[in-house]
Amino acid sequence: MRVIAVALLIAGISATPAAAQYYGGGTAPSARSNPIWSKPAAEMPPPAYQPGVGRDLVEIENDIRDGRAAGQLTRREARALRRQGYGIARLEGRLRHAGLTASERAELETRAALLRDDVIAARTGSRD
Repeated sequence: MRVIAVALLIAGISATPAAAQYYGGGTAPSARSNPIWSKPAAEMPPPAYQPGVGRDLVEIENDIRDGRAAGQLTRREARALRRQGYGIARLEGRLRHAGLTASERAELETRAALLRDDVIAARTGSRD
């Protein structure tokens, strides 16, 4: 009886590592398959902060709202300017999803600057 108990105990202990393996074939992910595991968290460089045009668009929206409240913009002008801002925000979302390149970032910044100029021109009445 003692021999059977020892044999079962040895069989149970030897089966424990097999039960702890991953379902996907028993191989642990390697450092090459995922770069996160290649370095400890303390050694990983922080992701580069790449500001978008979101803050600019919020300021532009506030300018549009202020211009509308002050009577400097008609409802139609404010709506058209907001639509341009929403279009820039949608474009940024689509481009950011795939990762912004420097030229795409410059394009978004240029579009936001042009929209800001349009808002200023509409509020001051200096249209060309």
